Amino acid sequence: MQILTYQPQYQTQVIDLILYIQREEFGLPIRLEDQPDLLSIPTIYQQGNGNFWIAVEND
Repeated sequence: MQILTYQPQYQTQVIDLILYIQREEFGLPIRLEDQPDLLSIPTIYQQGNGNFWIAVEND
């Protein structure tokens, strides 16, 4: 497993994972449209001293 700094090429997988956890594990009726920050990770979370990391295994 590798810990990497988020790159836009992983956007779909990150969104799918987050939505799965919110909906299936926590039972939240939430949509992507309710969380526009997921479409703007670099401009929201990777500014200043902030960052967003992902764990990647087998690509």
